[in-house]
Amino acid sequence: MYLVNTKREGGRKVITKPLGQMAVRISSIGLGMNVADSSRTISAEAQVDLVRLAGTLGINFLDTAPNYLSGQSEEIVTAGIKGRRKEFVVATKVPPEATSYARLIQAADSSLARLKSDWIDLYQVHWPNPIVPMNETMGAMDTLVRDGKVRQVGVSNFSMNELREAERCFSAGALASVQVEYNLFDRTVESEMLPYCRERGMTVIAYSPLHRGRLAGSARGRETLKEIAERHACSSAQVALRWIAAQDSVVPIPNTTNPSRLRENAKAIELELSGEELDQIGQCRTDPVPVPTDSIQVADNTGRKVYTTLKEARENPLGFVPSPAQLAEQIRSGEFLKPVRVRHAEHGRGGYELLEGRVRYWAWVIAFGGKQPIPVLIDS
Repeated sequence: MYLVNTKREGGRKVITKPLGQMAVRISSIGLGMNVADSSRTISAEAQVDLVRLAGTLGINFLDTAPNYLSGQSEEIVTAGIKGRRKEFVVATKVPPEATSYARLIQAADSSLARLKSDWIDLYQVHWPNPIVPMNETMGAMDTLVRDGKVRQVGVSNFSMNELREAERCFSAGALASVQVEYNLFDRTVESEMLPYCRERGMTVIAYSPLHRGRLAGSARGRETLKEIAERHACSSAQVALRWIAAQDSVVPIPNTTNPSRLRENAKAIELELSGEELDQIGQCRTDPVPVPTDSIQVADNTGRKVYTTLKEARENPLGFVPSPAQLAEQIRSGEFLKPVRVRHAEHGRGGYELLEGRVRYWAWVIAFGGKQPIPVLIDS
């Protein structure tokens, strides 16, 4: 389903969508501020300039969090929109370890102080925390909405069951959004969550819409994007981003540290793709397949701290919230978690290397004792 609203500003086409069920409209391509995992360093001053540039390009939706860019992200947003606060829709998050009533209220106040604002446009629960009752978390959100500190509430990385529970517990009104990974490689959200959100008037905020620069999960998919891009004299990334932005109720938030790339992302809004081309792109999908867990190699090849043994995963010394053991309980109860991402192992070793989803991988191993194959997406 493809649906957009367009208008012209200064000769430039601007596509906007509603955020949830309220009247506020946001640019259909936002800016994700999570550049902490970027392989390139970027100064705070350069990031502030990037936020300012986003505004001039018609991007008014900024997604940040207290822990992005080593904790500076919210302050960078503040500097980037100084004097123009009302022109932007700022989304930030509460970390899972702060989802109890008192800590959530405190976390919101801290974000407001860093944002130098009287309100947060969209406040999202970054990850669910199974230790804290959902009604306690949403009760705190109710209070923030009633006090005028938060205008809309969303969730991030929630399963369908968690989303339904959050809706039941949130008495201040309808949840505005769900933030999930969504791109031409990982389309798990399409099976249940996207139709559900459309029916409920909720916005799906798509992070990693360009599949971390790889665009699609197969050579065929990348070739399709290339052919369409050549037809329109644009980049394959613009075609992939335009396809995501064309989805009804979906707003992608690519992140970048490169001003040229930001301009390219914003320009994708103006790309005119035919219905046939959109359908052609949509056919480039990668479906999950079951793979034995013992054929997957878990290694720390990202620079981030990860568990490489089952013992570590069970003990959770790094304090991940939710922990692998907690996620294992959800899996055993029938809760579906999105597939992990792997690639074929290099140097003829056979098997696969785990690229993304290490906590989910260990949760699956714990849940089934390593005896049941895990659903994976194979990245070529």
